[in-house]
Amino acid sequence: PAEKNGMIMVGDELIAVNDESLLNIDFEEIISAVRRIGSNTNAPLRMKFRSTAKRIDNIDISSQASNIPRRNLSDMLGIKKKVKKQTADEMSVATGVMMFESNDVKPKDWVKTLSKTRGAFSDISPISCSVVLPMNYGNGAPSKDSGVKAVLIIAIGGLKMMAARLELDEITQDCQFKIIGQTNIETDSSCVNTITPVKTATAGWCVAVVDECGKTMLVFVDTEIEDKEICATFRQYHVFEEKSSGCPSELLIVAASVNLIATTGWGNRNEVHVWYSMPRANPDGKETYHYQKTNINAHCDENILDIKWIQSGFLDSYPWLVLFYETRLFVFYRPGGSFDWLCIAELTYPIPKDTKFDGSISPADAFPHITSSLRNIININDERLTLKSDWNIDALVAYICTDEDGVCHGLKGSAERIFAWLSQWHDSDVSSHPIFAHHCALSVIPWMKLTDPTTLKDTGNSVQVSKVDRQNQLMSELQRSLSLKRETLKENKIFSAQDEDFIIPQPLHDICGEEVSALWALGEIISRPPDFSKLDLPGELFLFSATMFRLLRSDSVVTNKCDNYIASSAVFSALLSDSQNEILCSIRDSGFKMMWKDVKSLMVPLWLRDDEQLKKVTEDVAKMTFQSTKKSMDCMLFYIALNKKQTLIILRR
Repeated sequence: PAEKNGMIMVGDELIAVNDESLLNIDFEEIISAVRRIGSNTNAPLRMKFRSTAKRIDNIDISSQASNIPRRNLSDMLGIKKKVKKQTADEMSVATGVMMFESNDVKPKDWVKTLSKTRGAFSDISPISCSVVLPMNYGNGAPSKDSGVKAVLIIAIGGLKMMAARLELDEITQDCQFKIIGQTNIETDSSCVNTITPVKTATAGWCVAVVDECGKTMLVFVDTEIEDKEICATFRQYHVFEEKSSGCPSELLIVAASVNLIATTGWGNRNEVHVWYSMPRANPDGKETYHYQKTNINAHCDENILDIKWIQSGFLDSYPWLVLFYETRLFVFYRPGGSFDWLCIAELTYPIPKDTKFDGSISPADAFPHITSSLRNIININDERLTLKSDWNIDALVAYICTDEDGVCHGLKGSAERIFAWLSQWHDSDVSSHPIFAHHCALSVIPWMKLTDPTTLKDTGNSVQVSKVDRQNQLMSELQRSLSLKRETLKENKIFSAQDEDFIIPQPLHDICGEEVSALWALGEIISRPPDFSKLDLPGELFLFSATMFRLLRSDSVVTNKCDNYIASSAVFSALLSDSQNEILCSIRDSGFKMMWKDVKSLMVPLWLRDDEQLKKVTEDVAKMTFQSTKKSMDCMLFYIALNKKQTLIILRR
């Protein structure tokens, strides 16, 4: 917080506290002196700092958070100084600002190291802008176990751009600095005013540079190793130009990626221009970038002080665009398939009334929790976290339950084809095994396998019968393997996935025990489906859920981790069904004993609308309970509810 007011900056030296000198003593003694002086007074401490930036040629070190010029007392009081035009000699000693543009590059870790590199960029003095990027990948990146960190420094002076590699040994604190490449910015202007990093999908680095006329270029920096020396090469692309309107002010530019860049216009800081593009090829084969512009205005009279891009978490939309104004921020969202940016949130800063930020510090830095909170909101709804492979049990159940023609059709459609594809790993002919990219986080089966309208059916043809029998055999072997894996999980045994009697399809190697049990249960239903012929679509959904529930309830791996009741969505399906009597018959035929435990777990009293059928179910429960326990007290409440006291008296005898 002390740095953000502009009076001190990262790297400044504390030389006195309450007029007591701290020169020529080590760090531990300085800390002890500050604590001692503070404990002896109730007044605020008067600390005197000495700027180290004045002793670093051409580089003024600031933090990623503030990135603002040093402010003196006159600046803080609002006293404006008369600014005279700088001469060429004065320009030669002017200092630039170095930005740390990554969480992996911490300014406090590099301040001492950068101070040793003073004069390194003397060939391009003065430096107008520069940026520090992490070298965690690509040619020239140190290995993770070497104890060495490296950064790529890109500095611009006039139209000359230089790239340097700075290496720091964390153990010995030795540093190595070397310029690895340089180029000239291809523009008609005389200097470049702004530089900002841009995310790319390549192994190199990319920065966007803006000259004094608003011309924006993408500069790609690639590193190569030649004769054991690291060198940098540059590629430049002109992408768009912000037209000047009136007196130019500092252009604010923030890039989400190569294809999505936000800027504020010249002299207009209350409107944002979003430039978006996709790469295309010219007839001569050269790749270019054609950008289109969309204007975004929150209809706020205040100036925009900062811009942030936050990944929205939705796969069909752009990132969220957060605009920080003087007293509030606005969050904009662009849905997939739309060209309009919609304002979805407006938040005011927790600052006193009639006060606002003056631009000396970004609201995003003053309230860093704002962007963190927005990211947390996105993480909850991040669609990438809910993506499932085709053979994931959630995806399979979704295929079945959302089939427009009902559960029976879904079981014989996508679900059966997915299981048939998985069973191919049990074929003795290894050449027939599917090709599976197990390194992918999300995988799908071949589209033709999933959408093939032809299924193997017994048509009487001898060849076709042979194929059906072979497919049924492979399916049985898949079910046997899943059942064996369930047993090993119950007994905490370990079997090799390559065991001759224990072959698990390659896509299923890393699934957990609950998923194995659910896949086994679904395979049992596909192999021996219940009778859906007399049920309507809601009835099919309930019977499918009830059968899955019965199979999973018998599994000790799942029993202790799931509820003892069928899913509420299945209860609603049964309630909406017009074939409730047929559902009851199917329940009895599918293996449910009409005990109170079964009736309660299926929530029959909640969805059965026919009173006479409910009485019949209650009487069946009473009979089954007495037959099971031979105790009249266990079935007494059921007969009392049915008003059959005489039957209860007979049972008591």
